[in-house]
Amino acid sequence: MANNTKVRSAAELYEFSNHLRWAAHDLNECYQKVKEHAADYSQQWTDESSAAFMQLLEREEHIIKEIEQEFSNFENIVRKRADMVQEYVSRGKMYRV
Repeated sequence: MANNTKVRSAAELYEFSNHLRWAAHDLNECYQKVKEHAADYSQQWTDESSAAFMQLLEREEHIIKEIEQEFSNFENIVRKRADMVQEYVSRGKMYRV
C-alpha cells in the first residue's frame, strides 16, 4: 500500500465496502446458478463426464466460500476504517468554531 494514501471521504470507503459485499454475494449467486444449471444438464448426459463434472463443482465450492468470506472480511475492515474516518471528521468539526 502506498505511504501517502489519502482518503477523500468516509462515504467513498462506505461505498467501496458495499461493493465488496455485493461482489461476495454475486460470486456465490453465480456459482449456485452454474451448479443448478450443470445439475439440470448432467441428467441428460449418459457418460461418466456428468458425475466427474459435478464432483469438480462440489470440490470447488469450498474455494468459492473462502473467497466470499475473504471479501466479507475485507468489507468489515474497510467499513471499520470508514467509521474511523467519519469519527475523525466529526470530532474535527466539534473543535472548529
